[in-house]
Amino acid sequence: MPLLEVQKDPDQIMRGNLYIRQAIETALNARSGALIGRHGTIEFESILDSMNGHPLRTHVLQRNAGIFPASQPSTTQWLKEYWASSKQANILATGWYEPTSVLECNLVSKYNSNAKQIVLRALEPYYCPEAERWTHSLSGRKVTIVSSFTDTMKQQVNYLQEVWGSQRESILPSDAHLSFVRTYYPPSLTTGLTSWGDSIQTWKEAVDYLFESVMKQEPEIVLIGCGGLAMPLAKKLKEANVVAVVLGGAVQNLFGIKGQRWEKHDVISKFWNDAWVYPSINETPDHAVAVEGGCYWSPLSTVLAGSTLPQLLHEVSLPGTPMQ
Repeated sequence: MPLLEVQKDPDQIMRGNLYIRQAIETALNARSGALIGRHGTIEFESILDSMNGHPLRTHVLQRNAGIFPASQPSTTQWLKEYWASSKQANILATGWYEPTSVLECNLVSKYNSNAKQIVLRALEPYYCPEAERWTHSLSGRKVTIVSSFTDTMKQQVNYLQEVWGSQRESILPSDAHLSFVRTYYPPSLTTGLTSWGDSIQTWKEAVDYLFESVMKQEPEIVLIGCGGLAMPLAKKLKEANVVAVVLGGAVQNLFGIKGQRWEKHDVISKFWNDAWVYPSINETPDHAVAVEGGCYWSPLSTVLAGSTLPQLLHEVSLPGTPMQ
């Protein structure tokens, strides 16, 4: 079966889902950490750029993955930490982006032979039968969510029954003890309330801030969606005996939060109903539309959030490969 067809194969999705559930339960029973993750496209392409002796695309990494400042020393330091995080993963979703699918699978096999490789859809519980979903492992646990959309998530917790109907308990169990840590956007995307602000000047300071904020919640499991910061954060959490699951942008779907990326998705768009909402304008960076056309936000808010987009697009050209 071709590699990309495997990504949608129900047996492979179920296999990966069970691996995740087993890894979570094993770590919780042993009171140890685990890292279950995935690479973003621009992040993995940066690994390849480095291996091939090419300079890192600093401005693209800042805009699409949140790595700042946009300098070669900064991004080189980040890449070293990112690759070290990948090597510590217990489970990685690989092979889903066609241009790099074979290379990714081969490199993970070479540099982290102990990691179980799964298909990407195994990370997202709604692709599996309700009774088998790994998110059942959240039941009764202290779960922290790391996302840019925590304000909207907190509101949506009250409507998860309407969002998911009969599937609610298998997506986010009502007895999970949820807490939230908000992440922010780099200087090239925004200013004001959606930015990291003056107190955090680098991606590393941002990761350290997130780690400290998460640990104050005393979580057992952390679900993470914060671009290129996610894997380094997950590594630190694993080392602190916490289970970290890097979901990427899909974490917003769990809370019934819409994004333009999924408007015509053959599965996810079918879940949408009147209880699903877009992220608030207060969680939308000024230049949201520069990130794949505003894929995580609403069409209206990406227009309202900023007014200097033409200058941004003039300074930083859009990449040929999107971050999933």
